[in-house]
Amino acid sequence: MLDLVLQQAKNNDERCLLQQQIQHIPASIAWKPPREGWIQIQTDGSVLPSLGVASAGGLIRDHLGRCLDAFVCNLGSFTITMAELKGAEIGLLRAWEKGFRRVELRLDSSTAISIIKNHKRH
Repeated sequence: MLDLVLQQAKNNDERCLLQQQIQHIPASIAWKPPREGWIQIQTDGSVLPSLGVASAGGLIRDHLGRCLDAFVCNLGSFTITMAELKGAEIGLLRAWEKGFRRVELRLDSSTAISIIKNHKRH
């Protein structure tokens, strides 16, 4: 009997923990399309500090969500911010090479976004 009570208590604790974790999941994660006639580049960078390697990848989609291009590349030794910026650069270059001029860039790194917004042309 004691084993059954302990098992139920454990199950309740696990259930409560799971409910707490679920409550912390962001409620709204959805793709927002660009305006008609525009394309959207979504990129992301990642770093594996234990191996000292970084990578970046991205998608280029039209306003209907159709994938027009995709890429992934190993970058070598980069910081996470540099990997995010390199992914954005690669995505923009690929879009330009494909003839796209109406481009919306989406990043998830507030640091990279700030660097791009504050960049001054020389």
